[in-house]
Amino acid sequence: MTEPDRVPRRLVLGATGEARRTCAALERLGDDVVHLDAPTDRELAAVLATGIDSLAVLLHDDTAALRYCLAAEHLSPGLPMFVALFD
Repeated sequence: MTEPDRVPRRLVLGATGEARRTCAALERLGDDVVHLDAPTDRELAAVLATGIDSLAVLLHDDTAALRYCLAAEHLSPGLPMFVALFD
């Protein structure tokens, strides 16, 4: 839950057109967006440690997308997530 005067921080994963468009849409809404194409486990952990409010995983590799979601749940239990499975 975000505080009313705090800008939500969103993490978007993926090097897809969908990921870029999602980042642009969230930024238009005034959200603080962090976009990573294909982070390592260490990079994902470092970003999640900065206080992310939600995660969108938009990859065309379903196995990698699910792996990112499982890692994020482990690192930040209960984090709201959206994952798109394309295949």
